[in-house]
Amino acid sequence: MANLRRFSLFAAPSGLVLGSVHRLVAQVSLVAGITAFLLALIIALQGAALKAFLPMLVQAACFSFAHWRARIGRPDSLHMVLGLVWLTVLCFDDGFMGTGITWIFYIPLSLGILLFMPKGRIQTMWLLSIPLGLILVSTGWTMRLNLLIPVEFAPASRISNFIAAILASILAIRYLLEQNGLALSKAQAASRAKSEFLSHISHEFRTPLNAISGFTDLLLLEARPDAEAIQDNLHAIRSSSEHLLHLINDVLDLSQMENGKLPLHPAPFSPQAVLEDLARTIMPLAQAKGLALHLEIEGILPGVQGDRIRWLQILLNLTSNAVRYSQVGFVRIQARWELSGSTLIVSVQDTGPGIPPEKLALIFEPYARIEESNPSQAHGTGLGLAIARQLVDTMGGNLEVDSIQGQGSIFRYQQPFAWMEVASASSPASDSPVLTPSLAGRRILLCEDTAMNVRLATNVLEKLGAEYEVAEDGRQSLELLRKGNWDLVLLDLHMPFHDGYEVAKRIRDPDSDIPCKDVPILAMTADASQETAQRIREAGMNDCLTKPFKLHDLARRAFTLIQG
Repeated sequence: MANLRRFSLFAAPSGLVLGSVHRLVAQVSLVAGITAFLLALIIALQGAALKAFLPMLVQAACFSFAHWRARIGRPDSLHMVLGLVWLTVLCFDDGFMGTGITWIFYIPLSLGILLFMPKGRIQTMWLLSIPLGLILVSTGWTMRLNLLIPVEFAPASRISNFIAAILASILAIRYLLEQNGLALSKAQAASRAKSEFLSHISHEFRTPLNAISGFTDLLLLEARPDAEAIQDNLHAIRSSSEHLLHLINDVLDLSQMENGKLPLHPAPFSPQAVLEDLARTIMPLAQAKGLALHLEIEGILPGVQGDRIRWLQILLNLTSNAVRYSQVGFVRIQARWELSGSTLIVSVQDTGPGIPPEKLALIFEPYARIEESNPSQAHGTGLGLAIARQLVDTMGGNLEVDSIQGQGSIFRYQQPFAWMEVASASSPASDSPVLTPSLAGRRILLCEDTAMNVRLATNVLEKLGAEYEVAEDGRQSLELLRKGNWDLVLLDLHMPFHDGYEVAKRIRDPDSDIPCKDVPILAMTADASQETAQRIREAGMNDCLTKPFKLHDLARRAFTLIQG
């Protein structure tokens, strides 16, 4: 009865749209089964012989079985119903415009094949079955079960066949229209979400840029700046620039994941060291809001094999969200190792406003932001949880959330890892931009066409004690390379006349007139994609530094390449 209450011929009640072809198949087979049964019942009640209505009872039973298969979602239910319709025509038809007019079932049969059967060899075979059935019926070799029906019941047979065929056709067409409407609604919703995202991301980008510009102006306006004020302003500039870089990386990560191009780089690492680094990173954000931050590690976490950077990225997204949406209380990070499943389980609990139950299914969607959960709170881009979920899926883990409005939320992240011995972790790197390596006496060629990047890189090289020359485009780079005697080339990939790839290939070309064929090349680019990294390797460059880069990263990599 529940199925019949949900049954609607012309419109889906309350906007309900059929979720799959299985439900359509269930409705069509239900119509066919009921029609066959009612016709058999009418004939039987008039006292006709068993052979007159037995074929309709068998037909009703077969369609009922197909209906049951469709209800439980069996993949063969569509083929079963199409086959039953074809057999109905083949067994009952007694010629064009004969007693039963069963040829009308070719209409829903054709719709089913053309609209719902995947294109290919199987669909072609089904389409060929229609003319085959017509040929067989016209030969007179078929059973022609309609001739068993008494003449006085022929009108009832024709009417029942017309009704069943028309209802089945209407259901098929309605289903197609509803699915098209659903696809259009989803596309429009996605378009609106992306428009809102672009509007919001514009604000998010402008906020750190405003801070960078504003604090820089303050430094320039100070006639005799106080040393402490300079430090505070510089820290604000660096924090804002890192926030801006984080936003850009989120957008790029999501784009790569949607295109299936975000690779993982597994390596041995210590989860406990990563969690301690995570707590150190989040602690200033929590303290600034008066929140307590608790890191609770149950037992000893073994070393594991996995992508440390992506695992940390997931946890950073979860914990930064917990801090962002909590105004009072605490954020608790709990971790334990489940030996039986070789799984690392981390939960992040907050005392924020919680998530409305009807919104829980949306929080992992790209661009989704649950504004109602905390109207007074500045919100993020709507990418963090979407990226976290896609990373978790890519790594084969599981991410769940429980939330109670007014009390907070708990995110539970389970990640299977292979157990791996890991060397003792060194102390965390300092956040200070101190440059420790020395490049005294080394000759470095800087190939860069952007004035601000030249100024930044040359300042670093001067502090490292290096001797350097600057080439402002690809043509000048080749001219200076011909002089030879370089210890390192810092090579921008996008320059006028000759780009970095072409310059690198000319350096490595055995037939070129550049003498320093084996000089180390450190590429510098703002493109962090895997395709660019692959092109860099193919061009013969030794390493790549992604802009914006940390000064100590430039110093360390330059020193490593020269020493190596």
